[in-house]
Amino acid sequence: MKSPGTYISAFYPITNAVGYQNQTLVGNNGVTWAISTFQQIGKTLEAQTLESFGVPTDQSFLSGDSLILEIYGSDGKLEGAYSFVDEANTSTYGLTKTGWYPLEKMQNWEATDDDLANNVVIPFGKGVVITSGESDTSLTFAGQVLGEEVTFDVVGNNGVTWTGNTTPVDLKLGDFAIPVDESFLSGDSLVLEIYGSDGKLEGAYSFVDEANTSTYGLTSTGWYPLEKMQNWEATDDDCANTTVIIPAGKMVIITSGEADTTLTLPNPMK
Repeated sequence: MKSPGTYISAFYPITNAVGYQNQTLVGNNGVTWAISTFQQIGKTLEAQTLESFGVPTDQSFLSGDSLILEIYGSDGKLEGAYSFVDEANTSTYGLTKTGWYPLEKMQNWEATDDDLANNVVIPFGKGVVITSGESDTSLTFAGQVLGEEVTFDVVGNNGVTWTGNTTPVDLKLGDFAIPVDESFLSGDSLVLEIYGSDGKLEGAYSFVDEANTSTYGLTSTGWYPLEKMQNWEATDDDCANTTVIIPAGKMVIITSGEADTTLTLPNPMK
């Protein structure tokens, strides 16, 4: 199902479908867990840049830290934080260019045009955390739609993978596919977490692979509520593969306590 605010124009061949999608950002210091739903045109699975996270040019923010984008590493630590400067406020900060600037320099009134960070690279399939201190606004993702299934690496040894639904259509939790021959040692060794706009956990799910279904008295592989898995209470009826929806552009956090693995998302054009 295509998400609201999405426009897709396909031309032959279908793998060249292009379009854009508007994603609402929650205001009043709400948190948006976002991920780009398009790739660069003609550049399959190549990294995005901050510039591809488009903000309305007529948006007026009141301060240099009122729209913040944060990028985190696999160790859960902050890798970079950037503040968006709109056209109405460039002169206030002695700047001439709109776009993303290092947050710390903006907060210290030290930013110059040379600090413009629009070309900072964000690997395709990596999510970001956006906080808006003012009224609700939106991000626009534009580019080429994935025309094939895509596989991302999931970091092991309790590393954190910041990923999500990189397609312009809503996906079911079961669409987040893990290799069927993957063997995890416990019911909480591969965990997927979904967070809300208030930054609070909305849901946590543990993946049960084929090798361990019988250990937990289950017959179906897939995602189960983490708490029930930890308490050995899960039944086949609790399988969340089809009941939990990951909206287009929604970021999730995956933690793997075992070895590195992979995550595969389906072709959204099928």
